[in-house]
Amino acid sequence: MKTKRIIIDADPAISIPRSDIDDGLAIFMALNSPELNVEGITTVYGNSSLEKVTAVANDILKVANRQDIPVFKGAYNKKWLGIKTEATEFLINHISENPNEITLVALGPLTNVASMIKQKPEIIDDLKQLVIMGGLVFPEKLKIRFKFNLKTEFNIANDGLAANIVFSQ
Repeated sequence: MKTKRIIIDADPAISIPRSDIDDGLAIFMALNSPELNVEGITTVYGNSSLEKVTAVANDILKVANRQDIPVFKGAYNKKWLGIKTEATEFLINHISENPNEITLVALGPLTNVASMIKQKPEIIDDLKQLVIMGGLVFPEKLKIRFKFNLKTEFNIANDGLAANIVFSQ
């Protein structure tokens, strides 16, 4: 079976108190899937600070005994939209060197993805697929208070301008 080559862009916070565990669990699942080959992880602010989510990403790889996978820091906040970071440099280089082979799985705010597009607009044509965790179903039934509009999913709300750039492609 041929494996799907992926890069994960995420804000994992699985070990941070009162933070979401979804990105961390998704990374663990991807690392253990025989159908996926995780070729890199890029981190972005969101569930916690960039420093903390990057540390969590490295901890996940250590626990999974997959420290061969590189981790690259991305945007510290939405004001970093368009700024060159380790993450955008890796994304642009790795995707350009492997046209139509890499699926980018975006599990956090889309700041890194939009920054990549702003820095090299044609990069979107080299992606095999872009998968985004960015939907919300029946928000009016949730009994949880959010600092964001419940009609907008957390990752999208964290950087609406970045989401607009990505969705416009």
